[in-house]
Amino acid sequence: MFNKTVTVCSEQSLIGKGLYKLKVNVALKECYKIKDTLKKKSLIDKDDLSINIVVSDTESNEIKGKYVAYKGYNKDGSKKPLTIHTIENGQLMKVNDIESRGLMNIDLYEESICIYNYSILGNYAEGYLVCNERSKDGYIMNFSNKKVKVFLKNANTHKAYNSVTEYLNKDVL
Repeated sequence: MFNKTVTVCSEQSLIGKGLYKLKVNVALKECYKIKDTLKKKSLIDKDDLSINIVVSDTESNEIKGKYVAYKGYNKDGSKKPLTIHTIENGQLMKVNDIESRGLMNIDLYEESICIYNYSILGNYAEGYLVCNERSKDGYIMNFSNKKVKVFLKNANTHKAYNSVTEYLNKDVL
């Protein structure tokens, strides 16, 4: 019996996909504002590695969080620790971690995918897709509301992370 490696469990209509994409774009503009505020306060400079993070509500088509994570080097050459910021009530706020209920990075032979809020049921891992992409304005990590099921026997390896901070430190930044 043939098992498909990745199966999409939740599909949206064309209008739903378009509306969600629009909400993600609005959230990314908010991320750019956070990054500009960080630059104005001299907390981040052009040489620091940064990533825009958009977190979706898995129950609805809404965006529940917009963040900028960054790390780089101090003037003396020492490494800066990973730092995550968001804006709440017009104020820049430092965040310790982003709620995710666990992440799993799955190395498929043709690509790698990451899922969050996952559970393992037999040979399958089921969770919500984390879409990683590069844009002209930097790296974007979208914790989407698209539910997928991955057949782990068709995966090369898989690695679990307890937090977004751990994942960013070890695999992304």
